Amino acid sequence: MGQCETYPPPLQQREDCAEAILELSWGGDLQTAQVAVACRSAIRNGTPMNQQEMQTLLDNWQRTRNPRTCPHGRPIYLSLEESALARFFRRNWVIGKSHGI
Repeated sequence: MGQCETYPPPLQQREDCAEAILELSWGGDLQTAQVAVACRSAIRNGTPMNQQEMQTLLDNWQRTRNPRTCPHGRPIYLSLEESALARFFRRNWVIGKSHGI
């Protein structure tokens, strides 16, 4: 993808742009349209991304007004404590200690 400033691509560059515009025409208010655009422009599961694209996505996500949910109010991340990870992997470690950090 190169050094692109915006990821994912704008709605007008997506293959489903026509369907999205039709869906937006059915809505009644600006907020409904904004939610529809946000969902249509979301990165889909399985979308290949390089490391720079992933970092850009995380950086942009951290600057959003509500990074905990999608526009529909569904959670978009899962927070795990280190102890929960240790139990899941049946390990007892200290983050960074095994790598000399």
